[in-house]
Amino acid sequence: MSEATANLSEAALLTLLQQAWAEHQRAQLTGLLLYRDGRFLQILEGPETPLREFFSRVAADPRHGKLELLADGPKPVSDFQDWHMSFACTVPGQCTQLPGYLQLEHLLALTKSTSVRHLLHEFLVADYVPLH
Repeated sequence: MSEATANLSEAALLTLLQQAWAEHQRAQLTGLLLYRDGRFLQILEGPETPLREFFSRVAADPRHGKLELLADGPKPVSDFQDWHMSFACTVPGQCTQLPGYLQLEHLLALTKSTSVRHLLHEFLVADYVPLH
């Protein structure tokens, strides 16, 4: 989880979606990136070496700060067979045609893991609590 260093416009989020989708495909990573109220939540799944390399690049990205690793380690089941990103899209239907975009209301239906579902629910509905 992290906080955006500046407010991101919808255009900036769409660019981020396109860049991240391509990069995840190359690295054979799956997972989810959420943006809500100036915060990011990312869940990554995949082989350890490309996953750690990708995380290092994420940690150095200037678009966010206060990066907090919430969990690390193997998962018994993949929650995301593909790679997805979700944020509130202001023009209905504009984002749904993009590879990797997922509407917020469909998010929880994807998750198989109770702990991941709980984390997503907290991120989506809980009151904002600043990161340390």
